Amino acid sequence: GEKTQPGTRPSKEDESPTAPPSVPDEDTPPDAAADSTGKSKDEKKRDRRSRTFPNPVTALLRWFGDFKDVSLTYRKSENVAHNGMNALSSDSIRMAYMFGFVLDPGPQQEGGIASSFRNYNKSENISASSGFALTRNINITMSFDYTRQKTVASQVRTTGSSSLSWFKLGDASGLPFPKWTLNVSGLEKLPLFSHVASTVSASTNFSGEKSYSWRDTPERAGITDEKFAFSFQPLLRLNISWKNGMTSTIAYNINNGYSPQYNISKAPPLPGEDLVAYYFQSASFSEGSDISVTHSYSKRSGFRLPFPFLKNKELKNSVDLNVTFNYKTSETNSQLADASGGKTDKILNSKTKLWSFRPEMRYSFSNRVQGGAHLDIGKNEDNRNGKVSFTEFGININIAIRGN
Repeated sequence: GEKTQPGTRPSKEDESPTAPPSVPDEDTPPDAAADSTGKSKDEKKRDRRSRTFPNPVTALLRWFGDFKDVSLTYRKSENVAHNGMNALSSDSIRMAYMFGFVLDPGPQQEGGIASSFRNYNKSENISASSGFALTRNINITMSFDYTRQKTVASQVRTTGSSSLSWFKLGDASGLPFPKWTLNVSGLEKLPLFSHVASTVSASTNFSGEKSYSWRDTPERAGITDEKFAFSFQPLLRLNISWKNGMTSTIAYNINNGYSPQYNISKAPPLPGEDLVAYYFQSASFSEGSDISVTHSYSKRSGFRLPFPFLKNKELKNSVDLNVTFNYKTSETNSQLADASGGKTDKILNSKTKLWSFRPEMRYSFSNRVQGGAHLDIGKNEDNRNGKVSFTEFGININIAIRGN
């Protein structure tokens, strides 16, 4: 019953020994025993059941939050030109026609030149673009384009064309697909670059298109030519900033194209006949690739001339060194329709190879004196003209003379 004064600590004799941890009773079910957290297994199960699952709407909004701004554009233009207007009834020309709101000038406006009364052109374009970030260092931008155009000349001949973003599979097959660019940064953290480079980034770009022209009708029977093309420009590009101040760029590009022509003036085909094979007249094939390597170094400095009559004139000089290597190949082939309705083998039209090496130095002694020198060496191989080697050396000096 002895009381302890406030602010004092009981003596060791008054302190009771620490109670041993409680041991579950033998009659307590194993699932109800408490662990080190003080909660029994039954309580933990109830806690887990009471936890809520992530909100799918919130997760979806977070995912859309990684998207860049979405741009959707629709453009339409119509142009009409009337010839041979009736000058005696010019007062009856519709005011709305004069301001471009309608395409019909009004009644009694057709003159005596009926064949050239009207020329009409209409074009429409739909484009969409966006992008999103996969991670902080990886992002993608995409775009899709669709364009169609129609022209009516003198109310006699109707022609048109159409194009859209396309992923080419084979020669003339594929599917609508957006253009895209992938950028990756932070590659300097990789073991290959971590000790020698300060920044390293990579990128790739895909662009594909399908286009065709038609006459009288945009249906298959009216298509006069098509073009299927794709390119990776670049397939891969590396931009490297070295720790010693130098920079390097390595880029590899490829392209491929197929352009068939059709003779739709032939007699109508039999029912069920393949129109592409029936109207086929000729085709051209193209493919190419190139690789370029550029290495650059720049140095900026300045000094003062220690001459009293120059009033310690300060000169700012700079040196830029560039070394570039290019290697490019290209090939074009053609194909014709044969007499049996099939196609001939491909005919080689041209095949070229070109490589070049160009070191270059540019020097700026001041804002008024600049100069440089370059050396070009390389070789061009062509299946028609043979091999041609070239070497070029040049020096240039620019001096600006002007008053203060």
